[in-house]
Amino acid sequence: IIKDKVPVTLIEKIGEHLCKRLFEAIFNDCLSVAVPKTGVQHWSEYNSMVLLAEKFEDFLQDLDYFSPGQESLMDHLNNVNAMFASIKSQDLLRKANEFMTQELMNSVQISMDHPLGNVRGKENEERDQYVKDCKQRTSTQNYKLPTCQISMSIRTLLCMAYDTLKEAEAGSLEGAAHIQASFQSMFDLYCDVVPSYHKEKLTNLPLLAALHHNNCMFVAHHLITIDRIFQLKSN
Repeated sequence: IIKDKVPVTLIEKIGEHLCKRLFEAIFNDCLSVAVPKTGVQHWSEYNSMVLLAEKFEDFLQDLDYFSPGQESLMDHLNNVNAMFASIKSQDLLRKANEFMTQELMNSVQISMDHPLGNVRGKENEERDQYVKDCKQRTSTQNYKLPTCQISMSIRTLLCMAYDTLKEAEAGSLEGAAHIQASFQSMFDLYCDVVPSYHKEKLTNLPLLAALHHNNCMFVAHHLITIDRIFQLKSN
């Protein structure tokens, strides 16, 4: 097929007429309806669908199904990602606020062997190993916290942070950037909410004030590692 004196393959000609409708169908009927409205348990499923969509577009591009000037599937995907990131951020901040306003006196011991607390269970063991792997990759394994007690609620907050970080590593670069921004908002919220919500108890109970000190040290310690993981992802 000749177009403007330039040879055009049959697949390019088909793509010229059908590509836009195909991408709109994928966007409207698959990606946009698959965005989870709540619950982190569905995020990894959505990320898997996004990765498949990206691979599908790469496959079509290798076939010359659409030209560089045409609207791509990724243009649609960026709109979905923005909506997804907003929902995800709201869900993280909502859960974080719940953890921050829980009782601080319930505590658990942390140590080098149990960086997120000595809590039994396969899930906790796997998470502890992931934290140790993160420290190894970011050369922060020599940043050591003393064995001490921290609040269970703040431990739960950091567990959620590491679970989300793990998902971010497996997802797209753009998605990781959105999650990083959510983390900044989440721990800014920590600095505002915990001292104000628990102000009376922190003022009148020295033991709780000491526990809060440990919590802050614990959070700051892990944020060093988390920030470096995001840096590795962006590079």
